[in-house]
Amino acid sequence: MKQRIITALVAIAVLITVICFKSILLRPGIIIIAFCGLYEFLKAFKNKYKIMWITTMVYTALNFAFLIFNDYNNFSDEINLSTLMIIFILFVLTTLIVSIFKNEVYGIKSVIISAFGYIYATILFSFLYLLGTYDVINNSLFYILLLFAITWGADTGGYIIGCAIGKHKLCEKLSPKKTYEGAVGGLIFSTLFGLILVYVYNFNLNMIGENEFWSMSEPINVLKMSILFLVLSVFAQIGDFVASSFKRYVGVKDYSNIMPGHGGIIDRFDSVLFCAPLLYFFILLLGLF
Repeated sequence: MKQRIITALVAIAVLITVICFKSILLRPGIIIIAFCGLYEFLKAFKNKYKIMWITTMVYTALNFAFLIFNDYNNFSDEINLSTLMIIFILFVLTTLIVSIFKNEVYGIKSVIISAFGYIYATILFSFLYLLGTYDVINNSLFYILLLFAITWGADTGGYIIGCAIGKHKLCEKLSPKKTYEGAVGGLIFSTLFGLILVYVYNFNLNMIGENEFWSMSEPINVLKMSILFLVLSVFAQIGDFVASSFKRYVGVKDYSNIMPGHGGIIDRFDSVLFCAPLLYFFILLLGLF
């Protein structure tokens, strides 16, 4: 427990540093985390062909190179998503060609692992990058903070309420300690954390006005946000179960030990990965802000 607390405090300090120097650290930080997460995934699934590792990493680099290029050209959202899809299709075709030349049965399995790892790590982290891209979506710092508030709220609420009153197992085969009571606690804490952030935003807007941290000029609709918080909380918990199912399948406790007491990058970002694309499309398609 002591190690978990120390690691959590270090992570919070890093997040605060990124917030303070967001224009310099946010984008490269997301890219580094994405590569670490992809490495953890491929290692956990024992993708044994080095050429597949190299191919996956190269296309991941190409994927983020496009996103960086987009920072300076302000492409439309349609072009962004279409290009990311084209890069993924080219990646799959390349891995299939490589597997044919390897001429081994395991080659197809390696293609599937690489493709799924690319989707799970590269593409989902790309949505986190897009949320942190100031020229694509206004006020991205608020969205990043909101994303972490919701996912951390789900984890915190699930842990506290589950330990206190949790009796009914939710999905014992995947996560023996998860309970229905904890899941409800996660929903409540996620909504509470999100509403606190919204209150801070609205208070800041009323007292200070539009500034470099909060670039939107209108107060946030609390009712709309509450509905969004509940939906994101559900997806955050689903993301946690999905990551757990992967670990059960490959027989590992954690994806790595890069964060002592907390596991690896995917262990900490499993909920964020599921919520990032959902929040992105909520913002772009439904106009919640």
